Amino acid sequence: MSSHASKGAAWLAARMAACRRRSPTLSQVGIFCAVGLAAMVVDYAVFVPLVQLDVLDPRLAALVGYLVSSAGSYWLNWRITFERPPLRSHLRGLGAFVVAGAGGAAIRVAAMQVIFLAWGWSRPPLVYLSSFVGIVAGAAVNYLGARYWVFRSQRP
Repeated sequence: MSSHASKGAAWLAARMAACRRRSPTLSQVGIFCAVGLAAMVVDYAVFVPLVQLDVLDPRLAALVGYLVSSAGSYWLNWRITFERPPLRSHLRGLGAFVVAGAGGAAIRVAAMQVIFLAWGWSRPPLVYLSSFVGIVAGAAVNYLGARYWVFRSQRP
């Protein structure tokens, strides 16, 4: 790593620590959203070609994209967002994360279905917008599951 990169990483770590001291919950939500944005990029890198090439139904393609992006999302949330190991082992914690995320994925697919039926946004390019609306709708469920179940603090 170059000197400039290590200085930048140190500066970013210091800024994150300062934000966490001032407003721990708000900064945690912000970091969770940033991790979610990174996961969404991976998700769409899988989702878009599957839909564009007409390989899978968009709802199924959304689930495949979610599954592919989940492992990286789990690791980043464990390491950065919540800064503590889960109550369970990593393997059990990952299982809990997938189960909690399944609620968010179900909301995503349900939102997509409602949008398909209401406005007919089931084909490109509008299907990408319906998927985004579904991701946003499922994000709250994903955060609450991660915060209060998967990565909850160990009580003494």
